Amino acid sequence: MKSSELDMKLNQLEARENLLQRERLSFNTEYSILNFTSLLSFVDIKDDILARMGEETTSREESLCELRRTLHQREEKASEDERVLKKKERDLEEAEKKIDISFAKLKEREVDVNNRLFGLGYKREGGSPRAP
Repeated sequence: MKSSELDMKLNQLEARENLLQRERLSFNTEYSILNFTSLLSFVDIKDDILARMGEETTSREESLCELRRTLHQREEKASEDERVLKKKERDLEEAEKKIDISFAKLKEREVDVNNRLFGLGYKREGGSPRAP
């Protein structure tokens, strides 16, 4: 082979090598861009998921606060109802005591009236007592 043929083949090889290097660089660039784009998409998806989770958490916290308020109101109402019930029980006990006292006084008066009537009947009859 002649040197000119060798030079031509060498030039062809160098041109081919340059073409392959450019293609490799282009491929690496595209690969990097795709990886970066994928990474950005992943970050966007992750951000969307985190945002939705944050919204759901906020919504659940608000629901929990509302449930706590409702529970607190019910507990307060139950406490108030219990206080009212205990007061009514005390009032009823006092009324029963007053009724018992009044009933005892009426019994005493009945006995007193019966004794007086018995005494009046004893005086009218001239000393012989009459049973009521």
